[in-house]
Amino acid sequence: MLSDLTDRLSHTIALEYQIEKRHSYWGTPLLNPLTNGVYDSKTRFKNYNAQDPVFDQEVIWLRDIIDFKLSDATQIKNTFYWYSAERNYRNVEVYKWNASNTLINRTASFAVDHKQNLIGDRVDITHQNKLFTLPAQWSMGADFAFNDQTRYPSSESALAVDTIDPYNFNVGTYWDNPKATGPIKNRNNKLFTAAVYGENRLSLLPNLNLVTGIRVDHLELDSVSYRPVTAAEPGSFSRNWTPVTWRAGLIYDLTEDVNVYVQYSTAASPPAGILTTATFSNLQNYNLSTGKQIEGGTKFNFWDKRGTATLAGYYIERTNLTTRDPNNVARQIPVGAQSTVGMEANLGMRLSPQWSLQGNFAYVDAQFDKFNESVGGVLVSRKGNRPQNIAKWTANAWVTWDFYPGLQWMFSSRFVGSRFADAANTVPIESHARLDTQLS
Repeated sequence: MLSDLTDRLSHTIALEYQIEKRHSYWGTPLLNPLTNGVYDSKTRFKNYNAQDPVFDQEVIWLRDIIDFKLSDATQIKNTFYWYSAERNYRNVEVYKWNASNTLINRTASFAVDHKQNLIGDRVDITHQNKLFTLPAQWSMGADFAFNDQTRYPSSESALAVDTIDPYNFNVGTYWDNPKATGPIKNRNNKLFTAAVYGENRLSLLPNLNLVTGIRVDHLELDSVSYRPVTAAEPGSFSRNWTPVTWRAGLIYDLTEDVNVYVQYSTAASPPAGILTTATFSNLQNYNLSTGKQIEGGTKFNFWDKRGTATLAGYYIERTNLTTRDPNNVARQIPVGAQSTVGMEANLGMRLSPQWSLQGNFAYVDAQFDKFNESVGGVLVSRKGNRPQNIAKWTANAWVTWDFYPGLQWMFSSRFVGSRFADAANTVPIESHARLDTQLS
């Protein structure tokens, strides 16, 4: 609800409520040996999850927004926000063929509840003025938030559930598993975040703009465990980080419809997972994962502005990241560095008043630069290998047809190239294509 209180002051209150209940499917097992993603076609539409899978959530998202125009050059916006969520899961999530491909072993029976509350406030200021006689636009702000989440996972997730006939089976409910414990209070994580940031767009020449930005975050995490204390998971721990990230770029307008740009940027992120659910084994003494990127490209309109396109190339380098341990999905293992060279292209065209076409493709050449994986207690270098689940080629295309006033038909296709399921690059997953259609 938007209220214009005066010509310069407006107030908006926004409320979203979401309730979701759905059955879940966790995949079709691949035949042994795991080569080229081969599966038994007779299991293609089998769901080996429990009969009563739970994948539910209830979310409330409230925002209170005040916009105040101090002058024609300066505007202030304040957003107070509150987010509350409760999530519930009851599933059996992992299915593997036995060595002779005759039976399927079910593991990873898992139940978990999440209860989360987030409250925060963000203020943004925009201002236009002259800097050394050059036109400048400023954007500055601060964001303060407190996030409190308690997690209630079950304790049987690492245990075997049963072995079943892949074609004629009764998986029972989650609670039919005699080892199922249901949700047990495990950990409360409190995360305080304070951030300040600023951006500037400076017109060096009529067609040349310098864009710069900086952001400073301060993160404080306090975690308390309600489970028995172990060396791997102490009763409590605290961590804090203060990353500083920035970017700088040049944008040159060749014409009204064509520009080129180049940008350098840095980034920082948690070393593993999400901080509100992180455990000591996720974080340990890992530093923040940091990254840097250089990117260049062009954006342009054509065909009397009925068409638009972008083309970009980039190099990304990340250090101090983690990947999931293939022998223990609950554990993270450190990766020293990985890098990516890639390019992306997008195209959109209004072919006629009734028909439009859009498409894009991406090429991603990613590799480990520094990663030694333990194999049977022996460290093996994965340098030069492609990280898991990264396809070199992806592409999308869709056509929309406005065939009657108020009615539209859409056809789309998606291609994902081949990739690997392991860091050793010995388990390939074949490329695939998907076709969709939609009436609205």
